[in-house]
Amino acid sequence: MIRALIRLSGPEGRGPIRRTLLLAVLAGASHGLAVALMVPVLQSLLGSEQHLVHWFGALVAACALHAVGLAAATIAAFGSSLQVIESMHTRLGRRLIALPVGWFSANSAGRASDLAVRGTLFVAQTSMDVMVPMIVNVTSPIVLVVVVTAIDWRTGLALTVGGLAIAAVARWASSRDTRSEVALARVAAETDSRVLEFASHQAELRAAGVAGREYAPLRAAIEERRRAARATQWGSVLGMVAQSTAVQTTFGVVVALSLWRLTGADGGQVVTAVALVAAITQVVGPLRVIASMNTALRASTEKISQISELLETPPLPEPDRPASPSTSTEVVFDDVSFGYDRDDPVLKRLSAVLPDRRVTAVVGPSGSGKTTCVRLIARLWDVDSGAVRIGGVDVRDLQTPDLYSSLSLIFQDVYLFDDTLLANVVIGDPDADRDRVEWAASVARLTEVVDRLPLGWETPLGENGARLSGGEQQRVAVARALLRRSPLVLCDEPTSAVDLPTNLAITEGLMTLAESATVVIVAHQLETVRNADHVLVIEDGVVVQSGNHTTLMADDGAYRRLFADRTAAEQWRPGASFAASGTTERNEL
Repeated sequence: MIRALIRLSGPEGRGPIRRTLLLAVLAGASHGLAVALMVPVLQSLLGSEQHLVHWFGALVAACALHAVGLAAATIAAFGSSLQVIESMHTRLGRRLIALPVGWFSANSAGRASDLAVRGTLFVAQTSMDVMVPMIVNVTSPIVLVVVVTAIDWRTGLALTVGGLAIAAVARWASSRDTRSEVALARVAAETDSRVLEFASHQAELRAAGVAGREYAPLRAAIEERRRAARATQWGSVLGMVAQSTAVQTTFGVVVALSLWRLTGADGGQVVTAVALVAAITQVVGPLRVIASMNTALRASTEKISQISELLETPPLPEPDRPASPSTSTEVVFDDVSFGYDRDDPVLKRLSAVLPDRRVTAVVGPSGSGKTTCVRLIARLWDVDSGAVRIGGVDVRDLQTPDLYSSLSLIFQDVYLFDDTLLANVVIGDPDADRDRVEWAASVARLTEVVDRLPLGWETPLGENGARLSGGEQQRVAVARALLRRSPLVLCDEPTSAVDLPTNLAITEGLMTLAESATVVIVAHQLETVRNADHVLVIEDGVVVQSGNHTTLMADDGAYRRLFADRTAAEQWRPGASFAASGTTERNEL
């Protein structure tokens, strides 16, 4: 555990932890020495009283050294625990932002949240509350055993064998408890993800009528966690009982051996045996402390292991020899295959060219791979085979900052920070002046939202932009992209939650961007698709058609069928189907 804790603490924290360890060893050694000095003190007191003052002075000095060392170790542990927290939070933050987006499933996000909050605090507390007492209570018996062995090798041998037996029982208990803790951690991660799901999707749950009754998946996860926690607790109790039994048995055997040696002994040996028994009684305390702390030690070791595993999760690979970004933003899919599950590919050897400084609309049935194409361009995932190139450069050969400096992303799921409207917009370009912000707001039809809010631009939006509707949130996302003025703009249904006038206005703004940028839009809106320079039709993970709206409509293919279905859907009105069938129900609506 100590080596893992030193690794977690980082370069700045290794020095304080090592100092804490040295002070704890000093405190433990001085305690063991103080206990061992009871033997010559008792020998002098019960015997000839020769050198009593010297031995008693040495005992007092050892006790004073132990008190000073323990106080210094405790203070140093507090400082090192703060350093461990800072180091772990910094390293976890850097690792999380470097991980591929594909890593962030519901379970992994819940586990990361638990480790970043409760895990780091638990590990830091361990370094202060467990590490120092554990080292002190391990070092003290070792020193005492060495001294006892020098006085009487038989008693020292019995203590050594008993200590090894106690260590074996502790190892067995720890191994048993570790398996239970692993199972509990897995169940706890599932419970955390269910809690996050329940808390963040209240609107959907209430719309489904779940608000007035229990949410079954969360209840099942809580019950499973309770069962796992109960099993872990009983296993921990069993381990503590076994260790306590081993400690008491060892103590009884050693004391019995010492008392047995009193039979037929001369006066000097009797005094020595009595002194040894008195010293051995002081071993029980540290051994009990070690046994009682085994559960906390094992739990902290498991948390440290989980945090280390997260820190060692491979980040998104960076090129050894990064390429320079191209001035062209032509996007090429070269025989690309990809699946979120490798056994179920979404894209199947897809090849396509998205022309530079043009608007390309990507259309197709739901689940055909449209959004996946946009995500691969942004390198939110890496392809399984083939390559995605921007301006002839493989996106995997670009450094991440170079890639994202050339991109603007407008996705369906818009996240707004708990800040003002202005802060949420200028995150696209913090250096933008007020005129540019007003221009972006005007093009994105955000100005009317500003006028509606009580404090205008300075209105706090609440958690995840709760003060805005879905359509208004998408207008904020479009305004962000307009501010960035990136040469490549990727849009996934940017007008899915807005009304028709706003849809037309945003579409016009995106088309304007094409004068200086390549715009890729995953779209179902007819107006967006009709005005695109290039249309890519995807079905079942492959490109089945490409061209502009006019040429594709002239061909009796997939695009023409999709367009006809979409036209019919947009023209549908309540009662239209009844009107078409001529049934009497039409007159009753």
